[in-house]
Amino acid sequence: MSILSRFRAAVKPTIALLSRREAQKQAVRGSHDRVMEIRPTSYHWKLFFDDMHFYLCLTGIPLFVAITSINIFIGPATLSDIPPGYEPEEHEYYRSPITRFIVKHFINTPQSIYEQNMASLQMGHEEEVKKECFRKVKTLLRKRGDYREFYFVPVNAELMTRAAFRGDEMRESMSHPDI
Repeated sequence: MSILSRFRAAVKPTIALLSRREAQKQAVRGSHDRVMEIRPTSYHWKLFFDDMHFYLCLTGIPLFVAITSINIFIGPATLSDIPPGYEPEEHEYYRSPITRFIVKHFINTPQSIYEQNMASLQMGHEEEVKKECFRKVKTLLRKRGDYREFYFVPVNAELMTRAAFRGDEMRESMSHPDI
């Protein structure tokens, strides 16, 4: 046992030199016992939390004040009898004033959703009719042997009529009765 205790006493300074603190103390060369601990920066982490706190306060406080004042001064809706001949709108069925505002201005009613679907179906039907008309024209062109030649230029007939009329006017004004 005495051999092990002597061996431990001989190894102890070597282990101490290998430890991190002791290595840093050796680097300082004995000026003092304080050691600067090297650790990664937390600057970006703190910057993120500062920004998050700022924007939460920037939006959260006014939103909290607005919601509280609406609920205090306007308050929830109360049930009352519907007058004869009056049909309530979709947003009037909700109790909270904030929910009524959101439903009235941002959410589509079932009737408007239905009308949008019908409009898209109508546009699709018109597109199909137009495609069918083009197919019919192509089949008739192939069947009769008609085709557009290289000289075919689609133009507006009204513009051509105006140009012809102006040309006639110009010819009449340039004609001389003496000749």
